[in-house]
Amino acid sequence: MKTAIKTMTLIFIASSTLFFTSCDDDDDVVAPPVIESIEFGSGHENPNSHTVQQGGNMHVEAKIKAEGKVDYIHVEIHPEGDHEHEGDHEEWSYDSTYTEEFHGVIDPTFHKHIEIGKQAEPGHYHFHFIVTDMAGNQVSYEEELEILEEESNIEVSNLSINGGEHDVSKASGSFIISFDASATEGTLAKYSIEVHNHPESGNEEDEVKLMDSEFTDGFNGLTSASASQTISIDASAPLGEYHVEIVILDSEENEKVVSAHIDLIE
Repeated sequence: MKTAIKTMTLIFIASSTLFFTSCDDDDDVVAPPVIESIEFGSGHENPNSHTVQQGGNMHVEAKIKAEGKVDYIHVEIHPEGDHEHEGDHEEWSYDSTYTEEFHGVIDPTFHKHIEIGKQAEPGHYHFHFIVTDMAGNQVSYEEELEILEEESNIEVSNLSINGGEHDVSKASGSFIISFDASATEGTLAKYSIEVHNHPESGNEEDEVKLMDSEFTDGFNGLTSASASQTISIDASAPLGEYHVEIVILDSEENEKVVSAHIDLIE
């Protein structure tokens, strides 16, 4: 009898341990990440057009919730179907993993501008956006992207931002943007330069702008011209990545947009 009671007691303890262990395991389950919203396209004026021109700059913004905290974010763009690769066109693709700004964050906002190669063949591409959390859970978004042929009556050459250096030292207090432009029809009219950061909030109203100005002197009415502007860096400007956008217009109101990035460092 004592043996039977002892055996039943051991069974009860084992069952209880299994029950509580199972409950603990359930508590440790982490919900996969959620992409609450995402947009991608040719820029701030058409942020979700799902199109971008050759040599252009594709805006990508996504709001993410990750209970298990983000480990990394992966973005991939590759051709859909067969492309002919005629003339100067080559097979172009994009494959990048982002960790530094997002690792360990529960609710990050992803805001990047991806440069599309000038050699990219116009046509249909696949856009993939994948979020992986620190528990190994993944969520992915896939959509079609169309790369459009670059069309412009304005040609830009000899573009130089900070002398070609991607990193800009805040201690320097300024950097220079310069370029040459020509109008294939009519004349040049004006250009604007905007340099702004990507705030952690993801809200445009929180952007810090180092420059947002329009210029006509030494430009308006000419068929070709050189431009050079010094961008001052305010002492309160936060460090990090900044988006550079140059918009050039001719007398026929044709527009040419040139985009790039700098990293503001100590």
